Amino acid sequence: NKLKVKATFFINPCNIGKLGFLTWNMVQEMSNSGLLIGSHGYNHFNMLKLTKNDAKREFVMSRRIIEKKIGKPVNNFSFPYGKFNQDLVNLAFDCGYERCFISKHGVIDSNDNIIPRNSINSKVNKNKINSLLFVSNKTLIKWQIEDLGKKFIKILFGDNLYRKIRSFL
Repeated sequence: NKLKVKATFFINPCNIGKLGFLTWNMVQEMSNSGLLIGSHGYNHFNMLKLTKNDAKREFVMSRRIIEKKIGKPVNNFSFPYGKFNQDLVNLAFDCGYERCFISKHGVIDSNDNIIPRNSINSKVNKNKINSLLFVSNKTLIKWQIEDLGKKFIKILFGDNLYRKIRSFL
């Protein structure tokens, strides 16, 4: 708020109120202050491993609960673990979402409905946030290298090892 930066926060309703997670009062306060709240599924499931009906339930249940709690429409969905395919994107749109965010670096084009997502967590400082807001050519190249490296590690060693490596960074 001090920096007057707008952001979208993707939440899983099943985790709200648990130790170490936001409460519904916090989510509502964030929404009321102008920050967008999006869905990250009801649970934090790998959507590629779900049946179509289970994936639809994740999309619909999450959206319905968040909208009821914040009193505003939820139009944005971010895929857990960045796992998605075109069928899931189409299903998300069929469930009423207008935009899907994926775990790939990039700069948003306001005309897109599949959007790169730059994650910000407790390890990210103000300088890093500024580099995400004011992207240089150097940063764009770095992102391309990181995304290729991530893909390469996942192909060679699998998702579990990738997550372990990522947790140390």
